[in-house]
Amino acid sequence: MAGRPSILLSLTLVVGLASQALASPPPDPTTAPSVSATVAATPNPTAEPTVAATPTVPAPAMNPQAGSTPERCLPPGRNPTLPWPGCVGQTGSSAKTNARGIVPAAPARVAPAAAPLASRCVSVSGGSCSIKGKVTKAGGVGLSGIDVYASVDSSSNGYYNSASTAADGTYSVTVDPGTYTLNFSDYSDTYGNGYYSTGGFTYSSSGASPVAVSSADVTGKNVTLPLAVHIKGKVTKAGGVGLSRIAVLVNFSSNGIYNYAYSAADGTYSVAVAPGGTYTLFFRDYSGIYGSGYYSTGGFTYSSSGASPVTVSSADVTGKNVTLPLAPAASTYHALAPARVLDTRPTIGVVVNMGLTGVFKAGMVRTFHVGGARYVGGGTTVAVPTNATAVTGNLTIVGQTATGLVALGPTMTASGEVTTINFVKGDVRANNVTLGLAPDGTLSAVFRSSAGATVQLIFDVTGYFTPDPSGATYHSLAPGRVLDSRKTGGAVVNIGLTGKFANKVVRTFNVASVKGLGWSSALVPAGATAVSGNVTITNATSAGFLSIGPTMVAVPKTSTLNVLAGANVANGVTVTLNAGKLSAVWDGTNGSSADVVFDVTGYFTTGPGGLSYYPIAPVRVLNSATSKGLPGVFATGIPRSLGLAGVGAIPANAAGISGNLTLVNPSSVGFGSVAPSIVGIPKSSTLNSNAHVTVANGFDVALAAGKVSIIWVGTKSSTANYSLDVTGYWR
Repeated sequence: MAGRPSILLSLTLVVGLASQALASPPPDPTTAPSVSATVAATPNPTAEPTVAATPTVPAPAMNPQAGSTPERCLPPGRNPTLPWPGCVGQTGSSAKTNARGIVPAAPARVAPAAAPLASRCVSVSGGSCSIKGKVTKAGGVGLSGIDVYASVDSSSNGYYNSASTAADGTYSVTVDPGTYTLNFSDYSDTYGNGYYSTGGFTYSSSGASPVAVSSADVTGKNVTLPLAVHIKGKVTKAGGVGLSRIAVLVNFSSNGIYNYAYSAADGTYSVAVAPGGTYTLFFRDYSGIYGSGYYSTGGFTYSSSGASPVTVSSADVTGKNVTLPLAPAASTYHALAPARVLDTRPTIGVVVNMGLTGVFKAGMVRTFHVGGARYVGGGTTVAVPTNATAVTGNLTIVGQTATGLVALGPTMTASGEVTTINFVKGDVRANNVTLGLAPDGTLSAVFRSSAGATVQLIFDVTGYFTPDPSGATYHSLAPGRVLDSRKTGGAVVNIGLTGKFANKVVRTFNVASVKGLGWSSALVPAGATAVSGNVTITNATSAGFLSIGPTMVAVPKTSTLNVLAGANVANGVTVTLNAGKLSAVWDGTNGSSADVVFDVTGYFTTGPGGLSYYPIAPVRVLNSATSKGLPGVFATGIPRSLGLAGVGAIPANAAGISGNLTLVNPSSVGFGSVAPSIVGIPKSSTLNSNAHVTVANGFDVALAAGKVSIIWVGTKSSTANYSLDVTGYWR
């Protein structure tokens, strides 16, 4: 209905552990082709937290809090940011039931600010003044049950009072001195909805004629309503079965929500609209069983940017059908010792081919099983059950013949926006992921590069999620440093272990019950089963790799991240604890060493009490190079805020997200961070890069008032672009 208040419409990677060593015998990264390894300008190079502290989300105003609600008000507890006419000003529940066709309960009146009590309107009959008129259809026949809304000073939020037409079409709306616009609504959707104008009727609020009331009734404000035109279609679930009571919200580009309807028992719907307009259709299941999103020519999309416009001229538009997917399930976490389910390399030495055989060729989409699949060393045993909804893990690329990227997810196409890992020729690179699985328990990957290029892929699972309360729930934390092997000096504070990690020497450090730097007390309890965080290698004297986990051996078969001599490299992890401790080992050349930093950003505990995870199809929400999400390059040292709550499949009440942050073509050496909020230059980083080198890292981060902050820190006057893909959310 034109002029109705607008709606705020709703929408991971828990970091993976240990990717297996990359060559046979266990990879010595010094054999990789040399890549420039200038240390990035990180004052204290640690990666930014996985899901930091969960912010408190204030309850929106005008939320029907309990009980039944009037027609066109929201059901209690469902997206309270949507106040319809008849709900504006409502602060409690209504006596009216939420059944189609019932007239809204009249809200509390909001007196115009310019109407002091001394000048209240009194009509000649002794009562308050009114605006009066008659509503008819063509031929002059009166229409009953038409709602008439008087709004103050043409304001979209200035709803003041309402009335319904009598059997003969007459109405009378009580008002005080002021200037009003009149909006006419037919809840049967038989007639068009719009405004009073001196010409009698207009669909557009900009064409409405103001009605001034001073000290007497104003009469003769008559309108003739035209027959409505409609957008029609059907809402179904998989298999073509119709879905009832799905809200169909019609968005008008210039005025927000225009009108809405609910689907009937067979899934059909019909929404009245103004002719000559272009609209988008949003479908919401308030039961939470099915996903909410937009109509597209392909049938359905979570993203508003993928919505297909529907243009209405002077006749009904039909066939706007959608099939809604099931909504993401609340999932709990089961940590694992690393289990390799994909290694495309041929079996030789310590390398065991698994999952798929042969290289990935550029542009080729390949699918491999994770749920129900056996793994290296597992015999016929499976690491991930068939009912898993998502996994955490580490994706590693090796042997690439050209620069490129790999995208991993439940479904993939040869081209697309979403990326998981970017790399240059000859670079051994790993990145952590938390990804939803396809319904059959598979993941798909694609290598995007120049024609004829190839790459080998390795994927290690470090945990999985199931859609039930049998696993652990997540507790997000502000980042706390529990390990920094560097000497205290400047901004560095040694904690956990003293001295560099020597080659092939396993070292163990406490995590649970430790007062990490940045915490006022120990925040990881003794009963924690796993933690999320970020591990960073710095000051490495040779190329090599680090492995971290509950237990380690001197010559590990898994790696968490690989590094070149002198480089700073970070990778997120979700890792199982062993009696509250973690072990780590550095594997480089003989006599080499490296410093290791570990920041905890959250922990898991058995049973309820924490956050559950909801996997979604990976979606790009930021590409500053194309002005998606945020426009233009990031200037050094200036944090920028990106709103995510309610975007696409991320609901308005999400506490945090998981995803992949990519730093694109920075103009200098530097680092980037993503956090709930950033003030000044951060002392931690999510990723580090050299000039003109594109890098990515998985992350989890809390949302602060529905937003995250992102910053680029490089040399003076330097710039960079960012892209951000979301793979799930926490709540």
